[in-house]
Amino acid sequence: MSIFKREGGVMDAIRCDEPDYLIWKWRPNGGSEKTRKENAIRWGSVLTVKEGSLAVFVYKGSHDYVWGPFSEKLRTGNLPIIAPLISLSYGGGSPFPAEVYFINLAEIVQVRFGVPFFDVFDPTYTEFSVPVAVRGAITFHISDYARFIELHRLDEFDLDRFKEQIRSVVNSYVKSVVLNAPEKYAVPVIQLERKLPELNAEIGTLIKNRLETDFGVAVNATDISDIDIDTESDGYNELMRVTRNLTSASVRAQTEANIRNIGDMQRIHAADYEESLRIKREEEQYATHLGTQEQHINVHTLNRQTEVAKAAAEGLGSRSGGVSGLDPVGITAGMAVGSVLGKNVAGIVSGALEQPTPPPVNQFAPQTPPPIPQTVYYVAQNGVQTGPFDMQTLRTMAENGRLTPQTLVWCAGMAEWQEAQALSDLSLLFLQ
Repeated sequence: MSIFKREGGVMDAIRCDEPDYLIWKWRPNGGSEKTRKENAIRWGSVLTVKEGSLAVFVYKGSHDYVWGPFSEKLRTGNLPIIAPLISLSYGGGSPFPAEVYFINLAEIVQVRFGVPFFDVFDPTYTEFSVPVAVRGAITFHISDYARFIELHRLDEFDLDRFKEQIRSVVNSYVKSVVLNAPEKYAVPVIQLERKLPELNAEIGTLIKNRLETDFGVAVNATDISDIDIDTESDGYNELMRVTRNLTSASVRAQTEANIRNIGDMQRIHAADYEESLRIKREEEQYATHLGTQEQHINVHTLNRQTEVAKAAAEGLGSRSGGVSGLDPVGITAGMAVGSVLGKNVAGIVSGALEQPTPPPVNQFAPQTPPPIPQTVYYVAQNGVQTGPFDMQTLRTMAENGRLTPQTLVWCAGMAEWQEAQALSDLSLLFLQ
């Protein structure tokens, strides 16, 4: 409600009831059209500023600020900066020309952006480019109102034009960051969305500094909602063909390497097993030989002593002398040697006879049959040879999923590893 005075000023309620705004210029009676007296304000008008808002009074380039919440009559004490200037030109009761702007400090403004398709090159296959489009949104608010007023003419401020200026800046930064993202983050161009958190953080940092410096607003968040890959483009199809062929070749080579590794391990285990058997046989043979020698040590000793005595007797007998051909000294020495040899032989024979006789072998004792031969298999799991396993163990493995029809197996007599389902005795395990 307005009360018109004869001086032509307006006694009015100065307030902003707009539901959604960033900058709003007050005019008498809420009009939107410029009038001759739209800036004529009289002391005593009721000024209301809501919480989260700021009223800016502008008079000849000077500013006074009133923060919400505030609601009382307008007095010179409310405008300490422009009131002295007004009093010099206008009487205390005369209306004065001043512009009133309301700034919404609590408003969070969202600007949606969209960067149309542009070519992004793959970091591995640099000769292939894929068209990429980016969409998202940025939210901001006014934090430094003084800086904002310094950068913008409030009387000419248009929110739509302001949003368009910000959108243009955001698009340029988004395009620059996404262009370099595949190489910077070592990610294929067709998997850029895996790096959305990193892209949002990088773009947010760049935009934050620019908008605070050039536009006087603080960025709340930057959100890329979609990175669209043109799957119908020639570049995308060529890149997919190359990567698909490379992946297939890599999987095939890895599978062949795993099979060769399993075969090598099998040969190594077989060679080790054969070597261990050879060593075991040699040790058993040597132990048997030592046992035989120990059993016949007395006879061997007797034979050696007999040979020594015989050689000594022959040597003594050859030393005959005198006319009769007899050497009394030789005969005496021979008898002495023979006496000693006889005693040794008697002792050896006596010791041999005194050894305990081993118990007789019961040739009619019952004999147990050898173990029933079983077929055992080696199993390839995660590129590693395991086993061998008997059929009962393999049945348990098939029941708990550790053995599948495609699992590679091998047993003695097989030329190479085969899938379990290809073997008749193992295929039955998967029919249950």
